Amino acid sequence: MFVNVKSGELSQGGSTLTQQLVRNQFLDRRKKWARKFNEIGLALMIEARATARRRSSRPISTTSTSASMARSRCMASAPPPSSISGATSKHWRRTEMALLVGMIQGPSLYDPRRSPAKALKRRNLVLREMQEAGLLSAIEAKGQQRLGLNVTPNGAIARNRYPGFIELVQAQMARDYDAGDLSSEGLAIHTTLAPSTQDYAERAVTEKVKMLAKDTSGLQAAMVVTRAATGAIEAVVGDRDPQRPGFNRAAMAARPIGSLVKPFVYLVALRSRNAGR
Repeated sequence: MFVNVKSGELSQGGSTLTQQLVRNQFLDRRKKWARKFNEIGLALMIEARATARRRSSRPISTTSTSASMARSRCMASAPPPSSISGATSKHWRRTEMALLVGMIQGPSLYDPRRSPAKALKRRNLVLREMQEAGLLSAIEAKGQQRLGLNVTPNGAIARNRYPGFIELVQAQMARDYDAGDLSSEGLAIHTTLAPSTQDYAERAVTEKVKMLAKDTSGLQAAMVVTRAATGAIEAVVGDRDPQRPGFNRAAMAARPIGSLVKPFVYLVALRSRNAGR
């Protein structure tokens, strides 16, 4: 506050971890008093509702989760594994691991986009420490210190990994529950999403569209995968681009049912025939 008053503008701010969570999930990053007060209010509500018992009942892998988030925002390489415990994982380059470890001391200070020179210097320091610890040979350390940071030019925290499925859940929740209860009762919502099935469905849609769209412009696609035994929905893809939110063709598009009605017509006919005997 002192710095802001002295400078005559909003130049600095402070947030608790809960406030950062609220800002990333529900608000934006504009430097406005209204946003800050909303952030504080929502954070206090979350803290009041999340008792110590409830917090302790949820295991949180802070390092793994933060690393995966930072990697998805900044680093231009393959999707990250669920944890960073495996130093030899093919998904994790040593330079990326060193950068993330170096950023722990000051994520803002060593942000590879805002301060690439500081981030590079810090990463190379960690690589030297890895060499001294026997995790890298001298040749490997020197070779990787020559590499760049390999960060994407822009990035954002993924708000919705599975937009098609989540949009369907939100529609069902809005249908079955009062909006006030959804925002104030602290409900825990469990879904039937199967991440592995969802990933297979997204890959199938993406690859099939690429194969068919060579001579067809504007081709769209959708997919719904259900569990045969229970009918539970395990995966939903609502667009040719599985990560694109908006119109969910799997749940919202009106289409003729075509031959899907034939089994029911045949069933009625067979039952009527058998009843006449």
